[in-house]
Amino acid sequence: MRRSRRGLVSAMAAMAAGRKRVDAGDIRGAIRRFDKAYSLDPSCVQAVLYRAGLKLLAGDLQGAVADFRLISTLDHSYLPAYRDLTTLSAEEFPALLSAAEAAVRAAPDSAWARVFLAFSRRSLMRYEEAISDLDHAVACEPESAAIWAMRSRVKLTNRQEFYDGVRDMEKAVALQPGWGWLNCWLGEALRHQGKHKRALRFLDKGLELEPGYLR
Repeated sequence: MRRSRRGLVSAMAAMAAGRKRVDAGDIRGAIRRFDKAYSLDPSCVQAVLYRAGLKLLAGDLQGAVADFRLISTLDHSYLPAYRDLTTLSAEEFPALLSAAEAAVRAAPDSAWARVFLAFSRRSLMRYEEAISDLDHAVACEPESAAIWAMRSRVKLTNRQEFYDGVRDMEKAVALQPGWGWLNCWLGEALRHQGKHKRALRFLDKGLELEPGYLR
């Protein structure tokens, strides 16, 4: 089912307003904007993941964990519809790392709490620890194509794990071959690997499945 362009634009505007509140130091105001983004697009993983980070900064551990668990129930077939999966940066917000670690301790079975911790570590260029977090995330939800794709993204950032990153994307596509964004991400990974003809096939397939994909 196609998502409405109006819903995408409205949710994007609400998230942009939320980020402005973050820049102004108004964390609770930002949370309200991301609440609105989620209400406009209930499949917007970005809004919920970003909101979870804001809740961690606000000291709402229980609310953040609830958001991480919510993400596992959402439709991930359009996960990067807003160009990229964004989280707050632990480099910009040093308190975020310890808060994310607390979330994992509170909910060790939550794959997305571990994804958030991994992204926090990645923002500090702690790639090996981030990949370890994502290994645990995959173990929590081994049939989640989105989780395999998240681990791939971090491995592709760390050149030592590059080829494993491509294999993770191949696994993700095998789990959900009909998701356009996964095919596009695999195409991008193969392009960086120098396998241009194979990359083009997956990019073509991804864009055929999801013509509105923007990356």
